[in-house]
Amino acid sequence: MSICSAVPLRQGFALSAAVRNGSTKPLSRIDVLASFYESFRYRSVAATAFLQPELDPGRSRRVLFTVFHPDARVRGQAIRCYATHLGYLDGTSDDAPPVH
Repeated sequence: MSICSAVPLRQGFALSAAVRNGSTKPLSRIDVLASFYESFRYRSVAATAFLQPELDPGRSRRVLFTVFHPDARVRGQAIRCYATHLGYLDGTSDDAPPVH
């Protein structure tokens, strides 16, 4: 994943990230954790995206994660954003590789 940014919505925000499938199977679900720093405070949010159509191995595209939270005041670019869990089209899943 690279460059996650948040855009406010009416009851939450949308988190947009560039995702590349480095696995050998089509990717159908991604769980992410993003951290933001704003007004001298850190805030982390978790989100899930179900990919339609699935993301084939070696391919990249922008993925939109929607976070519904009435008090979500997050906006701008995340200081840290990484996948925590991956789900595949065949019904299997894995914890995402550690972030270096």
